[in-house]
Amino acid sequence: MKVAPLIAILLYRIGRFAFRRRRLTVLLWAVVLGAVGAAAVSTTSTNTTGLTLPGTESQRAIDLLDEKFPAVNADGASATVVLRAPGGQDIADVGPKKAVTATLKGIRR
Repeated sequence: MKVAPLIAILLYRIGRFAFRRRRLTVLLWAVVLGAVGAAAVSTTSTNTTGLTLPGTESQRAIDLLDEKFPAVNADGASATVVLRAPGGQDIADVGPKKAVTATLKGIRR
């Protein structure tokens, strides 16, 4: 006998049992969900904020921020730089492209 008909028979029997014993099925699911919820609430996890990755660019940036601005927490800091070409020019044109390159070099320093 093939596996597919056996699975179909098993699923039919489970469905028939669940229908005939509806209250018991609902009660069992409530117990299972309650147990999973209790397990989720009772587990504890500790958050660590002291992670360092020496030698990486991001770690050097965080160290530099801590050095220059000790009062500010640099962990997870980010910045967004928006550059716009003047007067309807395309940012990829020669003039604006040179300005963008110079600005990015300044930011990197």
